[in-house]
Amino acid sequence: MAMKRQQITTILLLGLATAGCRSGTVRGVVLTPAGEPIDEAAVSLVGTRQDERTREGEPAVTVMARSGPNGCFGVFRYVGREAEKFLLVVEAKGRKRLTVPVQPSEKNLLRVVLPPNAAGEDSADASATPIGDAERHSVYHIPCEP
Repeated sequence: MAMKRQQITTILLLGLATAGCRSGTVRGVVLTPAGEPIDEAAVSLVGTRQDERTREGEPAVTVMARSGPNGCFGVFRYVGREAEKFLLVVEAKGRKRLTVPVQPSEKNLLRVVLPPNAAGEDSADASATPIGDAERHSVYHIPCEP
């Protein structure tokens, strides 16, 4: 009986801890301009709130993932009620870095294109565009979902 009471208490505490929280999810595929997948791209969701910064004032990485051999990635994080947006940062060796704002409450399914760049700096040539319903199956589901 004591074990069952402890399990119920744990569940209630978890529920209270996440009450008022939303989730921030970004999924997608990282590609070259020619449409080839980019393996091992670093994909990060960075907080934009002041309390999510390092002591030096830099944005703190909240979640990081890597794209797979097919270029597919997915990052997920619970966010507080006051979180308005995150920055999605995508980087790959020898490619231009992409930094774009994303809303945590939206369903973010993105095609990320990273052109070549030895400097690794942000560029207007890098892009993240939503994958629409018409192309969701061919662009995301076939290469990314088993």
